[in-house]
Amino acid sequence: ARNQRRAVMVAHLLRLKLRLLGNGFKRSPWQLVGVIIGGLYALGIVVMLSLAGWFTADQSDLRGWVAILAGSVIVLGWAVIPPLITGVDLTLEPQRFVHFGIEEKTLARGLILAGFISIPAALTLLAALGFSTIWRLDPAVFVVGLLCAVGTWLMAMFACQYLTIVATALRAKRRFRELSFALLFLLLVGLGPIFSTIGSNAESIFEVLVPISAVLGYTPLGAFAAVP
Repeated sequence: ARNQRRAVMVAHLLRLKLRLLGNGFKRSPWQLVGVIIGGLYALGIVVMLSLAGWFTADQSDLRGWVAILAGSVIVLGWAVIPPLITGVDLTLEPQRFVHFGIEEKTLARGLILAGFISIPAALTLLAALGFSTIWRLDPAVFVVGLLCAVGTWLMAMFACQYLTIVATALRAKRRFRELSFALLFLLLVGLGPIFSTIGSNAESIFEVLVPISAVLGYTPLGAFAAVP
């Protein structure tokens, strides 16, 4: 009976997160338009990554380190961008449930599972699975690649949730918020020169990326991606 009550509470938290997600689409029409445009843009990126994986499948000398770098970027992106720069939805913040008498383990399980329910999380999973077509020429390895894509996604979600809790106190400080936005602005400004430098020095950059990917394969960032 106790385990049943815990399961009911976890299911209630998941329904609450789904309801909050649905209510996000009932705001002003302009917000809905922005969400639709952002979703279409993200779907375009998912398609591009899937095609990139598909057409790289026959490059046996490239696909290994490319897969590791892609997986590492996914985990690192979720570990840095939501907690430190854009922030995440804190509606289900643990402190809000202090007065409800919910067991800590039950609350933790429910909130962790609820953290996986979001549009960016779903799109990230689709992108990871789509990029796994890089292993499509080897059926057994392809299956392993799909499973490891899910593992990479789980690692990214857990890293995001943990670091969000750590960064919540820091985000309350004005100086930290200003520094975060300044870093984001500098990154956006520098994207053009960065891409042009990469394009003009492609061969030398490849020589650097290969050993970097070999190291990332032994870290939490690229461990799952390195398995196939």
